[in-house]
Amino acid sequence: MRRCWLMLLLLCLPSLASAQTVLYLSPKLGDGSSGNKLRAHQSGAWKDCLDLGSHMLCAGPAVPNEVGVVALPTDKDAVLTGPERAALAATLGRAAKNTVQDTLWDIADAAGKPFRRDRNGQQHIKVHGMEMGTRAAPLASYLPDLRRALDVAFHLPVLVPSYMVAVATAWAADPVDETFTVRR
Repeated sequence: MRRCWLMLLLLCLPSLASAQTVLYLSPKLGDGSSGNKLRAHQSGAWKDCLDLGSHMLCAGPAVPNEVGVVALPTDKDAVLTGPERAALAATLGRAAKNTVQDTLWDIADAAGKPFRRDRNGQQHIKVHGMEMGTRAAPLASYLPDLRRALDVAFHLPVLVPSYMVAVATAWAADPVDETFTVRR
């Protein structure tokens, strides 16, 4: 009987710890210099933040009561309510997407924030052990790996001149409205 209680206690501990964690979006503070590093608003003894470009996604014990800080649901697929969407729109300066995951990817993409691709071809947004976003990696995330593989295979840096890319793009985008005549 004691083993059952112990097992039940061990199973309940992770859920108790995650129930005390809140998620929020915070604007960046500081200018990035050595004396004034970039950071997020903080409430409590700890925080765990992920840089999304213009804002930071943070998990902590409480949401700071500061200007520009928006509390988010901890479920990545949760549909944002009207007040949450209005607060995000005021903070971001543009309309928020429908779900937490879509909004976070929108913020990261608008800032051009790169994310690593895993072996399954997925990109993830994780903060404090919680996965807040998953998507298929865009094609551009494969190019550095391809360039690295060619560098290793041929032992020389692979450079693609920009004029070759421009010519290929112009050729591919050229409408086919030319007529050809065959002479005999």
